[in-house]
Amino acid sequence: MTRTLLIVGASGRAAAASAVRAGWQPVVVDLFADEDTRAMGPVFQCPLEEYPHGFIALAERAPPGPWMYTGGLENDPDVVEAISQSRILYGTPPDVLKRVRDPFELAALVPMPAMRRFREPIEPGSRWLRKLLRGAGGFGIGDWASPLDEREYAQEFLDGESHSALFLCSERWPAELIGVCSQLVGERWLNAPRFRYCGNIGPLPMDDGLAVELSSVGEVLRRLGVRGLAGIDFIRKPNGVRVLEVNPRYTASVELYERAFGVALIGHVVSEWFFGDPELKDRPRSTRICGKAILYAERTFAVPADHPWRGPDFADIPTVGSVIPAGQPVVTLFASADTEPECRERLMELARASAPR
Repeated sequence: MTRTLLIVGASGRAAAASAVRAGWQPVVVDLFADEDTRAMGPVFQCPLEEYPHGFIALAERAPPGPWMYTGGLENDPDVVEAISQSRILYGTPPDVLKRVRDPFELAALVPMPAMRRFREPIEPGSRWLRKLLRGAGGFGIGDWASPLDEREYAQEFLDGESHSALFLCSERWPAELIGVCSQLVGERWLNAPRFRYCGNIGPLPMDDGLAVELSSVGEVLRRLGVRGLAGIDFIRKPNGVRVLEVNPRYTASVELYERAFGVALIGHVVSEWFFGDPELKDRPRSTRICGKAILYAERTFAVPADHPWRGPDFADIPTVGSVIPAGQPVVTLFASADTEPECRERLMELARASAPR
């Protein structure tokens, strides 16, 4: 009997591939309906103008079975609640989302940069960023230079390299730190808009001090009710980790850990609901560094039939003839190497060779 897993979010391709590796049949509802997503099973494409509430009706067309969500839906607990009325949710429930996505509530529990609410005074002489309360993937982030509106908050800018950490959170077991990746943000060689997420490289080595700090953050999230795979974005300062944001769902970096460790992490998420034992026992370790990079469109163009994005180095393949506006994602690139700098260089070479002409 085929086990169906409904995957809903802005892009479902990576989670669908993980589901396939874990022995599930994915059914995807997302914004792109890319070629490689369609190759794995049924896909329902949501028009951008109907996002995110258009997901609800499309999810009703999918076969019965459990479901999970990917990036973007952490900002819409009402959509998560609606779809969960008729399906088991493998992930963080909507009431918990409202708490962990509130940066001010979270700042009372984990170390974060200084923040200011709408209409709270901001001290001159220091650098601040304006961020959306319902942002994701770097959308809506910019330098603070004018009053905020009610949809925004200000976060103190911290110098340092951006990283992400991935956790597996369950009801019965302590949160497990799966690993750490560096983040690619606003990279010019990917034509990415400033502050926009555009990839990860890892998993990276961790010293014991960092592992302890991150594990304590993961345990806070678990105790708040975060379930399944979840991530944080953070910067490490001399006085400790500072959490920039929590992503309480399947994250974009998951597939890098799967490539490095040779596991299907969605299978371990499912085991929490079925067997109450999600731990990654005897996980193989890898010294190989894996990277993914999202190439953005420098100009608006229609995808040609002779596009170069074929083979294992590419994913999220757009449909031939589709029009991709300037500043939007085109395709995802993959590379691996023995070190992080080598992996980044290989991604850069691939981006140069495969950029739209």
